[in-house]
Amino acid sequence: MNRQLKGFAITLFVILSIGIFILMVSWFSGLLEVGPRRASNTYHIYFDNVSGLKIGDPVEVLGVIKGRVKKMRLEDNRVMVTVALSSEIKLTKGAKFAIRSQSYIGSDKYLFVNPGVGEPVSPNFIFNGENESLNLEVTFSKIDNLIDNLMALKLGTELIKTKDELLQAVQSLRESFKPFGTSVSELTFVLEGISVKFDSLTDLLTQESTIKELLSSKELYNELLTTNRQLQDLIKDIKTNPQKYIQLRLFK
Repeated sequence: MNRQLKGFAITLFVILSIGIFILMVSWFSGLLEVGPRRASNTYHIYFDNVSGLKIGDPVEVLGVIKGRVKKMRLEDNRVMVTVALSSEIKLTKGAKFAIRSQSYIGSDKYLFVNPGVGEPVSPNFIFNGENESLNLEVTFSKIDNLIDNLMALKLGTELIKTKDELLQAVQSLRESFKPFGTSVSELTFVLEGISVKFDSLTDLLTQESTIKELLSSKELYNELLTTNRQLQDLIKDIKTNPQKYIQLRLFK
């Protein structure tokens, strides 16, 4: 007898626990209202996309929760959202509906409502809404692309500046060695060739739209490799054969 009573108590406890859990979930999701039932009106809003919105999500009128999302269903490649809104809220034909994120990094959504001004509408009126949370994601993506493009533009500007400085150095080198009767044709030829490489790199930076594409360019990689190799060869040759670049004339 005691064993049967104990089994009945355990079964009753499990059933009550499950019931309480279901009630709590329903209450927090807005499917169950606690207290006196408030009068509400039903409205329908069509969206092109309701990504993130769920049944039971709050409906806020100018920042104050005044209703809940009750239903969502597909109709002709659009989504019709049905909301229950407090009867004290009077909507007009100019009312605006927008799905928004509760935070920039969270996934929770709510339906924002601006009652608008103009001619009042009756319950079951149909509105068109907008998913502003998706627009925010698109905006962030555009900002990322803009930053990438600005970085590429800055690199291009720096490269043009470096190329101009290199050309000035070549001209200065010519002027410096003139009094000594020095032959610097080979040195000048190599340095001018390097400046041409910088020109082609600048063109690449101007044409590419993002840093990712720029860094993945095989043409840019080969140009940098060739330029570096020429500089290394030039330095090595100057150290090994300085007479090729500096030839003092003692007699005319």
